[in-house]
Parts: sequence; C-alpha cells; structure tokens
Amino acid sequence: MAPKFPEDEDSGKKRNFEKNKYKKRRSMPLLNFRRASQESLPSSESKKNCSGIEWRKGNSICKETLSVSSLNLDEKDDKFSGVCSSKTFCDESAKKLFVLPDVTIKGFTNAALDMSDDELAPVDHCEGIERLPHGRSPRSGSVVSVSLRNVPIKVKRQAIDQEYVNEKFTGTTYPPPRISLKDEVIEKLKKSCSCTGKCVIRLFFVFFPIIHWLPQYRPREYLLNDLVSGFTILILHIPQGMAYGLLASVDPVNGLYVSFFPVLVYFLMGTSRHISVGTFAVVSLMISSAVSKLGAVDSYKHNASHVEQENTSEAVVAMKTYETSWPPSKEEAIVALSLTTGLFQVSMGLLRLGSLSIVLSDHLISGFSTGAAIHVATSQIRNLFDIHISRFHGPLKIIYTYIDIFSVLGMANPATVIISAIAIFVLALVKEQINARFRKKLKMPVPIDLIVVVISTVASYLGNFNKNFGVEIMGHIPTGIPEPVPPRSDLLAPLATDAIAIAIVSYAVALSLAKIFAKRNKYTIDPNQELIALGTANTVSSCFSCFPCAASLSRSLVQERTGGCTQVAGLVSSVLMLVVLLVLAPMFYSLPKCILSCVILVALKGMFMQFLDVKTIWSVSRVDAWIWIVTFLSVVLLDVDLGLLTGVIFSILTVIYRSVNPHQTVLGVIPDTEVYLDKKRYSKSGYKFIQASQYDSCGNEACTTREIHNSLFRKQCNMSEEIPGIKIFHFGSALYFMNRHVFLSALKKISVDRTSEEVLLVDDLLIGEVSDSAGKYLRRTKERKLHHIVIDCSSISYLDATGVEVILEIIKEMKKNEIAISLAACSVPMYELLDRSGFFSKVTLPVIFPTIHDAVLYAQDQDPGQPTIGATV
Repeated sequence: MAPKFPEDEDSGKKRNFEKNKYKKRRSMPLLNFRRASQESLPSSESKKNCSGIEWRKGNSICKETLSVSSLNLDEKDDKFSGVCSSKTFCDESAKKLFVLPDVTIKGFTNAALDMSDDELAPVDHCEGIERLPHGRSPRSGSVVSVSLRNVPIKVKRQAIDQEYVNEKFTGTTYPPPRISLKDEVIEKLKKSCSCTGKCVIRLFFVFFPIIHWLPQYRPREYLLNDLVSGFTILILHIPQGMAYGLLASVDPVNGLYVSFFPVLVYFLMGTSRHISVGTFAVVSLMISSAVSKLGAVDSYKHNASHVEQENTSEAVVAMKTYETSWPPSKEEAIVALSLTTGLFQVSMGLLRLGSLSIVLSDHLISGFSTGAAIHVATSQIRNLFDIHISRFHGPLKIIYTYIDIFSVLGMANPATVIISAIAIFVLALVKEQINARFRKKLKMPVPIDLIVVVISTVASYLGNFNKNFGVEIMGHIPTGIPEPVPPRSDLLAPLATDAIAIAIVSYAVALSLAKIFAKRNKYTIDPNQELIALGTANTVSSCFSCFPCAASLSRSLVQERTGGCTQVAGLVSSVLMLVVLLVLAPMFYSLPKCILSCVILVALKGMFMQFLDVKTIWSVSRVDAWIWIVTFLSVVLLDVDLGLLTGVIFSILTVIYRSVNPHQTVLGVIPDTEVYLDKKRYSKSGYKFIQASQYDSCGNEACTTREIHNSLFRKQCNMSEEIPGIKIFHFGSALYFMNRHVFLSALKKISVDRTSEEVLLVDDLLIGEVSDSAGKYLRRTKERKLHHIVIDCSSISYLDATGVEVILEIIKEMKKNEIAISLAACSVPMYELLDRSGFFSKVTLPVIFPTIHDAVLYAQDQDPGQPTIGATV
C-alpha cells in the first residue's frame, strides 16, 4: 500500500503514488538508492540536491533525511520499515508534496530468506519531530514505514559446498552401518522363511482380499447396482463367450466356461472392483495361433468310435493311447496353455514382478492391439462369407491368407453374406446411434448383441437355414459343467513360449484397465496380487476345459457405467451363467456362426479407431509414434507373438538411445535471480527500457538518456544470460559406460568456446523497446577467458564406475587448461558412490556444491575481476 499524506489545502485532493509492485530481489548490501515520485514535482533551484521525506506541517513543507539502520520487509503491504536518524527542513514556499527517500541499508530481516541483523540496535536521533505521515513519532526505538517500489536490494551470501552441508546437517544415524552380503541374505531368509500364526493370517488376507472388503460391503447402497450390472454383463458374456470361443479355434461352449470359472476365482482374489474377467479378442487370437502352430486337431473321439472294445483291459489301453497321442486335440492344447499361462503369472506374482509390465508402454499396447485386430478381423472373413480357406503360419501369413481369400471369394454363400450384412448394419446402427449418442440418458446400453443372437437363432430355426440355404450353424452345445480333468503335462513345454506372451499381454491389459478404474473411483490395487489372481484363475480353470482368460475393455466399461460397485457384479453374472450352462445352452443349436463373427467384427471398432491416435502421438513424441508404428507393422506382417517381441525390443532400444544421446545444454542465469535455465530455450529477445518518471531524482525535468540508463529504471526482459568466464553444463541422463564418450565430447566442445559479456552503448540508447535487429548496434561484445565449468548433476540419476573415471578424467584434462570443474546438485546415491570410489582423495576440494548458485558463487570468488551475481528480493 502506498503512503497516505495530508490533503492539499488548495486543491482538497490526496496525493497518491503509483501502485506498482516492487521487485523482490536478493543481492549486495550497503547499496544507496534514490526514487522519485511519478507525480509532477515542482521545478525549483532549491530542490536540485534535496533528499529525504517531505510532508506538510501546517503551511510549511518539512523534509526528513533518513538513514535506515534496520530494515524489515512487509510482503503484504509492500513496505520497508526501519529505525531512522533525521534532520528537519522546512520550505514555506513549496506548494506540493513528494517523497524522495535516500536510504542507506545496513541490514534487514526477511523471513523468506531466513536472514536477520539482530546486532543493530535502534538509534534515538529523531527527538522533537512531530508525527510523520504513515508512521509513528520518530522517538527512541520508533519505526518509520515508507513504501518503496521498484527498488533493488542486493544481498550476497557465501558459497556453501557439500562438505559444509555434510558437517552441519547430516544426522548422527547417517550413513547407516553397512551389513555384509552374507548377513543380509541370512536376515532376509529368516524373515521370509519364518512362519508364525500372525504371518499365516496376514498372508491369507493378502491372497484373498475378499476377506477385507466383504465385511465392509453395504447392501443397501451397493446390492441393487451390482445386481443390475451383473445381469448386464451376463448379456455381453453370452454372445462374446461363444464368439471368442470360435476365435480361439475351439467350441463356443468353451468360451462360456471361460465366462464362468475364472470370474469366480477373481471374485475371491482380485483387487479391482470393476474389471470384467473372461474372454478377450486379442488373447483368443493368440490362443488360436498357438494351437495352430502346435498342429492340434479338432478331436480324437472319432478315431476311437469305430473300434469295438471286447474287454475292459483293451478299453483302458485305448484310453491311455488317446491321452498321450500326437498331435493332441485342440481342447487338450488350450487347457495345457491355460495351465502354463497361470503358472507363469503366479510365479511372477510371488516373485513380486508386477512392475515388469512397464516394458509394455501404452503406445506399444495400442499398436499391438490394433495390429492384432487386423488378424482378428481377417480370421472372421471365413464365417462372414462361408468360404473355406487354408491356415497359414509364421511371418507374412496375413498376406498369404488374403491371397487365398480373394481366390475363393466367388464361392461365397449368398444367404450367409446377406445375413452377415444385415447383422453388421443393425449392430453398428444401435451401438453408434443409440448406445453412444444417448449414453448419459440410458441406465444400461441396449443389449443389441444378445438381441441379434436371439432373433437370428429363432429365424434360423423357423426358416431351417441350414438345410434350405446351407448356412453353417452352431450345432450341438453340451449342457452342464465339465468334469475336472488335469491337463496333459507333455504339452507344457511346447506351449511355454506362447504362454509367456499370453501371460504378459493379458496381465498388461488387465492392469491398465484396473489402474484406470481405480484412479477414477479413488481406490488402490495391488499389481502383484492382480498377477496372482489372474494366474490362479487360469490354473484352476484349466481343469474345466477353459482357455486363458483376460479382462475385456468393453465389458469393464459397461460394468462401471451400469453402476457396478464391487466384484459382486461378477458373482451375479457367474450365477446367471450357470443357469445358461445348465438349461439354456442347447437353445443356441440353430444360431448361425456368421452372427458371432459379426459380433466380433463390430466389437473391434474401438481398436480400429486407435489409428487416429498416431497423429496425436506423433505431435507429442516422434519416438513414441515410431514405437506404435513398428509394433503395429511387426504384428501385422510377422504374426502376433513375433510382433510383440519386436515391439518390446524396439521400445527398449529407444530407451537406450535416449540415455546414450540425452539432452545437453549450457545454462544461463536469469538476471538478479538464482534461476538457471536453458540458454537456447530462454535466449535474449531484446531490451525494454521503462522511464519511471519525467523528472530526475530531485524533481527536475528533462532527464537525459544516460541518467535514465544509469539509474534503476532500466529493466531487461526475462532471459537467460551466460555468466562471463563460467559455463554451466547440463547433462540430462545417467552417466555410465554407454554414454561416456558423449559426455566427454560435449564438455570438450564447450571448453573451447569463449564466454562473452554484452555491454550496452549508453550514448546510442533509446527510450522504449529495442528490437533484435536494432539491438545488435547497441551492444558490443567483450570476450572473457573461460576459467570454470559447473556440471549440473540434478538429472544424473545413475552413475557407475566408468562415470566416476570420466569425471576424474575431465577434471584432470581441464586442469591443464586452467579450467576448474565443479559438480552441483548431486543426488545422495551419486555422492555416496563418489565417496566409496575414493573420488574426494583424488581431487582438490571443494568440488561438489548443493546448488548451481553455490557453485557459481564459488567460481566468481576464484575470479576477483568478475562482478558478483546476486539475487534480488
């Protein structure tokens, strides 16, 4: 707030000062400054050499000369208050008021800087003076408050090195006592292998989260929503289960089994409240590829049907031969694949490897799923047109598949094509024009998938499509729950490679969905427990003719949108699915297979829309965009498993490339601050000169350009300036054996450059803004020899033994050129590694500083000819 003054008796108006915010600066003490009012001041010969504070006392103008000995900063009111010594002068002829303080700062207190000057006591030199405006009577210990704006207060502090910080602030318990590797391993084994009652109970609670959340279940608040959501999910499970069962190259009923058994296990062990476990298109496609590569056949039951067994012993021998025969059946292959996948996931969860999914970035998953959607759509063309095409394997199989499709496309069944076209049109119309458009108004989406399945089944039954038009139908679907049968152990090894890929992909998809819903609904999940839950679900379900399960994006979104609050919704859908398996499954006997292919094809729309993400990713990061493109093309051309492996390898290579070629730059300082920024990014854009008043410090008009330049009215634009004689090098990566040469070459390059300082030609200076083109005529360059390099280590997250050798090498080499090296902002692990390697015994201290500014202050102290860089308050 500006100081208030008595009213002018002639005009009856109050004198106010411009309410400009002063700049808070820190730099050097003992700096004299002057400030003039922006109001029109009287031009008088008697005012030329005046200074102090003037105010009206009756008909006189009284002037106070101040020397502030203790100054406090009031951040709220923009005021400096200080104890003063003064003399009073009066001018009877003056008509207007103005403030011209001439203050000599000796010390100040600033809570923000944690600095004080308690040794300066108040001085009593102001007796006999009446009450000052905006202040108290200047008697002993009195305080005078004066508003000072746009006044730099320079503060300089000594450089603090890392040794001083360690000596003054390191705790007594640091560093902790080092334990030998043998003792550490023994201690961990004792903790891990010890078994107590509390440990068992705690482990039981960890493996079965339902024990924790089910007692907290609120039926009045959650039950109705979970019932509605569970019924809605069942409606999606039926058509998708049968469709994805066909996609996995097995019977549709196997897809219904996957929609029942894994859901029950995840209800007991899962930590996410909203994901829907069951069938998933991409995983079903990977299962089909694995079964096809294994060479599995449809069934062996027909091989034994024509053999008439005459006694029980021959029947037993025949059964054993059937169980170990080669090639295996497709059902045997999928259950063995489910067991192998589950064992891998459980092992990863027990080893706490849930974080390994980070190798599958969102862009990699997006490109992978989009490429897999191409394969899924291609695999459904056979049922859409009712044509018979050959199965191909390995790289470029999709090209061979389309060549075969076009060669037999003329043999398509017209009735099947018409049914497929009508079904796709209805499904797309309802999903896009009703469910999507009226999403907020509908309590639950229209179950168009189930409606189309029911209507087409009834129409096929009444019209006898199979006999009259040759439309392929589902046929017999068994009822009931299959008996538990252990998978064949001899199939685990051949399917191990595919099982690892399926385990990682299914877990990555489930974890990404679980994180999205947990963040949206404000609860937490356990990634390792998610691995264990999915692995246990696959392991248990492998005994009941199930293939590997995964989380579905479409069903999970519907489960949340319909109000599902917990996995009780999954329990409800499982109970209803049991009714379908026991009673309703045979009713789908007449369902055309092309209808399920239509359901799959329309459901892939979301994956195909991911093509639009490439443009956005490209604008943000071209490296991430290349990850998407390479993964997509690899999956399409090389097959699903090889494409995923290629995408992961390429993604890891991009990480290595970024660490080997990190961002390197020279930092500059923002004038009058401790802020150091990229010199290229925050370069000079010109000068701005602001004339605060048309009068000089004593109220005289016609101030010259030189006087304004030499005053404190000049302001530079916010820009990063290089400090003459000092280079600040920023290295934005870990320093290790792979990028040592990049680090060395960058430092050698900047050590050759000369630093310079720019001096404005005051005689040619103009008031106003100076553009870059005109500014080059107003500046002249003065080169200074480089004597110090400060390495900003704030971004060096890791340092190995090679990195320590590199730093020692560069210090030794630069010392020959009379250039000192300092390290700034080192992390604690980096400092400890330097200490363990004997670095400090090989260099001259101090060499490490806690901040860049401390290193710069130390470098300036080593160069007496260099003016001090200070910060402002």
